[in-house]
Amino acid sequence: MDYYYFDASVLVKAYLWEVGTEDVRQVLRGVRAAPPRLRVATSSVAFAEAASAVSRRSFARELTEDEADEIWNRLLDDFGGPELPYLLLEPRLDVVGRAAELARRHRLRALDAIHLATGIVARQEASGGTFRFASSDKRLNAAALSEAFDVFDPRSPVPPGTGSAVAPAE
Repeated sequence: MDYYYFDASVLVKAYLWEVGTEDVRQVLRGVRAAPPRLRVATSSVAFAEAASAVSRRSFARELTEDEADEIWNRLLDDFGGPELPYLLLEPRLDVVGRAAELARRHRLRALDAIHLATGIVARQEASGGTFRFASSDKRLNAAALSEAFDVFDPRSPVPPGTGSAVAPAE
């Protein structure tokens, strides 16, 4: 089985049309295939980060209230529903300690360091296959490369005529 670790900058692309959304949707098709070909891990803090991104876009009037509610409900299902598309990892004390070291070494923001530390733990716990760290943040990607990750930075263009800021569920 192949693995991806999604930070929030990539995870949000599953819900909002952005550059890279089609690449993320392709990965999630592999997660939802029968049998699954891929697993996606992420930190549980990504839930709050994704909700924050949706809230900020709603406040900026880039999303309607109905669109924001639709995404919120999908986030609730994906992070707490009966069938989780993500392997959720908690920021345990050892992860936070490692994140502090990574933040210092790579000059990362706190949540980026938590994602990188969580990705390192997820990679250690993965059984076989390839493991890719997925982020759209240049500094975080540089840090992930220096930590010997294969980095996935989704860059597919937004398809013309999407008609909504909300990316459809897979």
